[in-house]
Amino acid sequence: MIITGGAVGPTTWDENNKPSPFNTLFTRPFNGLYSVDRVAGHATLPVIYQSTMHTSWVVSAEHVDGYLTLVPQRLLIEGATLTSLPVILTKRNQVAFGGVNKVYVLPLDDQGRFKPLLSQAAVASASVEALTYSPKFDRLYVTVEKAK
Repeated sequence: MIITGGAVGPTTWDENNKPSPFNTLFTRPFNGLYSVDRVAGHATLPVIYQSTMHTSWVVSAEHVDGYLTLVPQRLLIEGATLTSLPVILTKRNQVAFGGVNKVYVLPLDDQGRFKPLLSQAAVASASVEALTYSPKFDRLYVTVEKAK
């Protein structure tokens, strides 16, 4: 089972399901323009997170063995323009998203759903496209632009 970003939300690909190998969970409207989604899975919970590039939309969706279930949790990060995939901070139970000049961090509850408290930090990068988390050091690393 593979879960990837689709035209209107996360898409599952099951090669063993011959009649219907692809299934899409619509997490946003299709307005005629294709958007790029980035998807990341939680390390210990059956939850995926999605960010839609150049929008402020983020999604949390549960799955059972890779099959997306229930209604996804959608959130609009006011004023954000997202430019990175979601990165899960496992030791902190948070998920981070990169954007234009900022990094946004949302806390998660015990089931992996978004909590309403958003933290944001300004960074020296016009477009934060690369984030990574080190569980060993419990740190989020962000690419920045160096002045010449």
